[in-house]
Amino acid sequence: MITYSNIENEEAISFLRKYNAHKEHIAVGDCEFWIGAKENNHVVGVIGLIFVGRNVRVKNFYVQKGYRNNGIGKELLSKIIINNKKMTTFATELSRPLFEKYGFIVKSKNKNGIYFVEREASNV
Repeated sequence: MITYSNIENEEAISFLRKYNAHKEHIAVGDCEFWIGAKENNHVVGVIGLIFVGRNVRVKNFYVQKGYRNNGIGKELLSKIIINNKKMTTFATELSRPLFEKYGFIVKSKNKNGIYFVEREASNV
């Protein structure tokens, strides 16, 4: 069974490095807030946030390969959505459709195929 909870920065960074997230264009770095997905007390996915002025940046969104397409990414993303803040992130081809389901809009795409997406603040 997968459980979701806040995790420490060091645990999240260690997970990202262990599974070479950087090879999938995940910029591994510190965040102010993390949610981790765990199975049997082992991290299988993470998502982080940093606060930039009035905006929120989603960072380090990664699910271990053997656990993808099982709703873990969807659950992680749903737990960090902040409706009254503008949210931004960089998305890969793999994660872009999920961000779009949560109201993020593609603003640009770089030469490496990475999308900049944002979600406007709402009063929902």
